[in-house]
Amino acid sequence: MNAEITFRARVQDLSKAARLIVANRGSAKDTDFVDFLVSECVATLRSVGTSTEIPVQGMAVGTARIPLSAFEKIAGVARSFGKSEAQVTIADGFLKIGSWRYNSEAITVGTIPDQRIDLPVNASAVDTLALAELLSPEQLVQQGLHRRVQEAREARYRLSLEARGLAASSINQRLAAVRRLAYEAADCGLLSPELAAGIRRVKGAKQLGRRSGNWLSLEQCSKILDGVAGGDLRATRDHAMISTLVGCGLRRSELVALEMEHVQTRQGHWAIVDLVGKGGHIRTVPMPQWVKDALDGWTSAAGIVKGRAFRAISRSGRVWGSSITENVVWHVVNKRCTNDFDTLIWPTLII
Repeated sequence: MNAEITFRARVQDLSKAARLIVANRGSAKDTDFVDFLVSECVATLRSVGTSTEIPVQGMAVGTARIPLSAFEKIAGVARSFGKSEAQVTIADGFLKIGSWRYNSEAITVGTIPDQRIDLPVNASAVDTLALAELLSPEQLVQQGLHRRVQEAREARYRLSLEARGLAASSINQRLAAVRRLAYEAADCGLLSPELAAGIRRVKGAKQLGRRSGNWLSLEQCSKILDGVAGGDLRATRDHAMISTLVGCGLRRSELVALEMEHVQTRQGHWAIVDLVGKGGHIRTVPMPQWVKDALDGWTSAAGIVKGRAFRAISRSGRVWGSSITENVVWHVVNKRCTNDFDTLIWPTLII
């Protein structure tokens, strides 16, 4: 067995092989390495997910194991070698190409102990976890796969969410909650910093494009508002509610929380001022004149001058209580939008 490997190779071939291995393996890690098998005419470079060959002129052949960080150096300094061909020497603790030398205790010469498992770099998390079931933890470390297996295990929760058919936005929202929980647990000493960092590295689901959504046409809006019109107090309230939902684009919770003090004039136009919406965001919403007329018709008939703009109505047709619930809004829209229409209009298009 040779204690030293020596061969001659083209600098361009060495640089190309080094760039290929580094690109396929990503950033260098201390446990990642490359197997070097040198014969009299060919040198084979093997790493996880990558295998390539370069022509050489072998003078002292053998096998060696070199850390991936050395190949990052080779890819960066290959242009400085100055010659088209260079002599390469590999021994325990160092690698020399021409006059350039790289020292590392991880460089070893001799028989490679085990055959490397060629797991592609783009292998799915499911395939990586299946491989982890076949190997012991010591074998995973020896193969240089333990980091990828750890990342796949951390991504298992995301896989379960994808299997349920959830949208990308829903998956990312739940992953954000888990990341935050891991961050707080690490701060309190309940989780190791390494495990918390691994959890935070789990990538979210890709959201390709944007949903176009669904909305009401002008004809459908007119049909709804014409159908709600009526003479009694309940119909007047329902007409004002749906007019506000359609004309101002409010949510159910925002409509329920709407107070008379919110409706003010700004620059000669009516608006809902300082409306607290989803997530505690405060905004100002313009109110068309026809919406204001519908709201005034309801508040005048109900005698409402302050407080919540919309109130419940009893079976006897009188105003009851000081507010309404979101379920009331749902039932009103569901009743007014699905009865007596040729085409069904889903309430979710409005609220």
